[in-house]
Amino acid sequence: AVLALLGAALLVRLGAFPTLESGLIGALVGTGILGSLVLVTRGRGMGLGDVKLALPLGLLLGWPGILLGLFLAFILGSLVGVGLILAHRRGWRDAVPFGPFLLVGATLAMIWGDSLLTWYLGRAFL
Repeated sequence: AVLALLGAALLVRLGAFPTLESGLIGALVGTGILGSLVLVTRGRGMGLGDVKLALPLGLLLGWPGILLGLFLAFILGSLVGVGLILAHRRGWRDAVPFGPFLLVGATLAMIWGDSLLTWYLGRAFL
């Protein structure tokens, strides 16, 4: 499924966006960030499936969209994880799949990314 998504992302990037460079940078940054987390945590904090999923998502979102997508995924994952712990559905050491949060974060970044970045950057530099 990730290979199919990668192929679709490449086709979309080649046809609908001005440069392939932005997509390649996004793919490298996305896999680099998540791959670093896998290395640092020795696979206990995140799996290689998440790194593989970051490749087509980075290609689709491009640079700097992948940063927003990852940021949203981590925020959503944290909120759900804490909610599960508070509801006594999971413990602190239990794994929560991160792939769905990556997909939701990427979708939000695709739909509202420009608006969110404009709003945030406008607020950050007032």
